[in-house]
Amino acid sequence: AYDIQIEVLGDDHPDLALTSNNIGNILRYQKKYESSLKYYQKAIDIKSKYFGTNHPDIAAYYNNIGITYFELGNYNSAKMFYLRAADIYKNKFGTKNLRLVKIFANLGDIYSKERDYFSSLYYYQRSISANVKDFNPDSTEFFAHPMIKNYYDINNLLLSLQGKAVALENLYAENEENEHYLTYAFETYLRCDTVIAIARSTVEREADKIKLGNTSKKTYNSAVFVSVVLAQNKKS
Repeated sequence: AYDIQIEVLGDDHPDLALTSNNIGNILRYQKKYESSLKYYQKAIDIKSKYFGTNHPDIAAYYNNIGITYFELGNYNSAKMFYLRAADIYKNKFGTKNLRLVKIFANLGDIYSKERDYFSSLYYYQRSISANVKDFNPDSTEFFAHPMIKNYYDINNLLLSLQGKAVALENLYAENEENEHYLTYAFETYLRCDTVIAIARSTVEREADKIKLGNTSKKTYNSAVFVSVVLAQNKKS
């Protein structure tokens, strides 16, 4: 179909941008990463020729490149393309939108893997802020929590809060004298509990119920562990 499109439309027709991106996605799912990157770049080249470099579709293509580099373990390149995508989305749609929620959470995941937990907290907090309309913490307010209302997506909110809690746990693990990190982690898990209750009341598909069940189990196991450590520290 791609070859037919090229034959009929030419090799840089704007319709080929979406087709190139879709082929890139298929190749990425097949773990043919180098080939997928070439198709994503082809999509960018075509789209930018006709619509400029700040079109939201180009941000989506940058995000897909970021995902590809993440799966390759090339975290620096992944961060670079995620940030390019975030800049476009922010300029087009403002600081409150679901696209930014996912990108900032992805950046939080990368920094957690790199054990840069303050940076991961920064991006998880930005993800939460992008998701919750009335939550606008300063960039260094890592420990502020949102009211669980006026959000765009409850499932992504749960993942961002969970990532934030884990980052706080890891900060405590690096230096157990900083018990306040563990206290903040427990407070974050309490917010997760509220989110899980809301999500359970809205989920309908069986696959989504299973996914939520797995996430909930992981969250509650972590929360119990944190509460036990806090109780032991209090006794000692």
